[in-house]
Amino acid sequence: MYIFLMIVLCIIAFTLLILIMNIKFEFIIKIHTPQNTISLKIITLYGLVRIKREFQLSEFVSKLNEREQDFVEEDSTASLDTIFPVLKVLYKDIVMFIKKIKIYILEWSSQIGLGDAASSAIGAGTVWSIKGTIIAFLQSKLNFKRSPEIKVIPDFQGFSAQTYIKCMLKLKAGNAIWTGYKVLKTWKNYRNEMDTGKYDHIKQQVGGF
Repeated sequence: MYIFLMIVLCIIAFTLLILIMNIKFEFIIKIHTPQNTISLKIITLYGLVRIKREFQLSEFVSKLNEREQDFVEEDSTASLDTIFPVLKVLYKDIVMFIKKIKIYILEWSSQIGLGDAASSAIGAGTVWSIKGTIIAFLQSKLNFKRSPEIKVIPDFQGFSAQTYIKCMLKLKAGNAIWTGYKVLKTWKNYRNEMDTGKYDHIKQQVGGF
């Protein structure tokens, strides 16, 4: 009896530790032709698990396109017409999940040169304005623990276009697991609705489309 209780308590304690543990993501994007790379680092299980990968940006985009194509080919219902309504149903849950992600570092530095000083200054000002708009939008939607750092450096000597982005964020494993469960459950229910022809139920949830 005592052994059984100890096993149950250990399982509960382990589950709680998994749910409350942080998953730390750090990625760096460097755009500097021809070396366009993306580096990804994941740290979890209280620092015991560390994963680091680096890809060419073109290779990374190509793999994403391949995964998307495989997903569509494996599941005939996986198209924009079917995925979009599901996303609309899950919109509030996804927004709540995103707000629980804590962003500790966001650095965005760019260099631009358009051949002469005047054009480079105008280009740098335009890039700065675009960055400011994007950062203001992100700050209104995301949970930043520290203000983002942005830089725009004009190159008055020639033509150039470089960008460096570094982001470090943390999320709770429990939040990710719960959101993933709800997404899978909603997708399964939606497919059942499609299979049985009960399409009106989804239409009512998303307000028609």
